[in-house]
Amino acid sequence: VSQPQIDLALWLTAHYWTPLGAVLNKMLTKSIVDSPPAEESTAKLVENEQTLILVPRLAHIQSILDNLKMERPEHIATIHRQLTEKRRLAEWSKIRSGQAKFIIGTSVAIFSPFANLKQIIVEEGESSHHKSTQHHPRLDARLAAVKLAQITGASATIKARFPTTALAEIVGRHPQIVNLQITPFETNEHLSMTLVDMNQEFKKGNFSIFSRLTRETIKKYLAQKQSIILFNNRR
Repeated sequence: VSQPQIDLALWLTAHYWTPLGAVLNKMLTKSIVDSPPAEESTAKLVENEQTLILVPRLAHIQSILDNLKMERPEHIATIHRQLTEKRRLAEWSKIRSGQAKFIIGTSVAIFSPFANLKQIIVEEGESSHHKSTQHHPRLDARLAAVKLAQITGASATIKARFPTTALAEIVGRHPQIVNLQITPFETNEHLSMTLVDMNQEFKKGNFSIFSRLTRETIKKYLAQKQSIILFNNRR
């Protein structure tokens, strides 16, 4: 286990009020614990700069692999929960030796034994699937990625299709560490977006379920006899 892994485990323990054993159980498997350290002959590979690419779901890994098809297979490692013990150990060995330059995976990829991590990219940062709801501790991979960047000195970029309050909070807390890139869907090139904090609306005396901007926009387009669609992703 590397020092950055230990530092990340200790931070997760303190941040999520979780026993260290539970964090290590999420991070390691028996085959990894019993595996021998990297051979000295592979030390020169550590010069390779590594990039971690986090995706919210397993299904998204293939699209990233398609973008890296020009890279040699041995320079790419994939990490997710559905790997067998043997396969995960093989991928960890590639990462630990520095052979893997690109590490692609879901939230568990954060726990990899990086040899020379220089860049972290979180894809589809707006997705709620970056936050674990079934496995303890219920970590937010986006927040953990920012902490890992702080520990290792790597750069961190979160890519999203639209802003969310969760992303605003993460970036607001770590403006010098993480870079947020908002790229709207290609079919909505002229789409304008505004993020409204309803807590601030409430403090200013607006107790409606709609922000003042939303009400003014509705009135504007109704006066022009135009159609409006209001979408609420909650029941």
